[in-house]
Amino acid sequence: MRKHASIAWQILGICLIIAIWLGIESVVSEPLLMPSIPTVLRAFGGLFPSGLSVLMASMIRLLIILTAAVLTGVGWGLLASLNKSFFDLIRPLITLLRTIPVISVIVLVLIIVGFAITPYIVTYLIVFPAIFQATKDSVDALDPTFVDVYRLEHRHDLGSLWQCYLPLIAVPLSTAILQAAGLGIKVLVMTEYLSQTPRSIGYVLYRAKTDLRYDVVFAWTLILIGMMIAIETAVKTYKKRHSSD
Repeated sequence: MRKHASIAWQILGICLIIAIWLGIESVVSEPLLMPSIPTVLRAFGGLFPSGLSVLMASMIRLLIILTAAVLTGVGWGLLASLNKSFFDLIRPLITLLRTIPVISVIVLVLIIVGFAITPYIVTYLIVFPAIFQATKDSVDALDPTFVDVYRLEHRHDLGSLWQCYLPLIAVPLSTAILQAAGLGIKVLVMTEYLSQTPRSIGYVLYRAKTDLRYDVVFAWTLILIGMMIAIETAVKTYKKRHSSD
């Protein structure tokens, strides 16, 4: 019963969004600035198949960035949790990366390295601290009993990181990586837009804005919203599945 009520409220929320859209459309009364829903849907259908290559190019960039962020974030997070001196050494850097505004990072990186690799560097710098902190917090929250038992039966070497710590933090770490992917999409598209990265969602949005094709802007926005909803659903499903185990 509660599940059906939740679905009903969600449907009502979607209807509310549509009503707000129609209300703004009637107030603006300018199809060029505020396209109608049918116009946006037609633009959405016109994005493919040519838009698929753009979407894949941005997703490949995100995958490369996430891979680098996971490898370094998990590695540094484990080391920082096991070695307080190392954590004290990099704490100012992590604090800086977590507090500096994204737009400031984008501008600074654009000035220093130029346009070509800015999306990679900026997105990495934003995603890395989240994975690092999730790894460190997960290791710090482990029950010391499990670790002590493992150390009694095995040598305390690098193998213990893969055989003991990583399996114990796999669930919270996986959730953090999924959440980082959602954050990474938003930062990557914004950086692609400002750096005008060829064959990217951000560049397509820039061109659509320049050409006054706001229906295309809305269509790509729907795609991005769909991707964020998919990631959010994956996070909730993953948490629910493993919390019931």
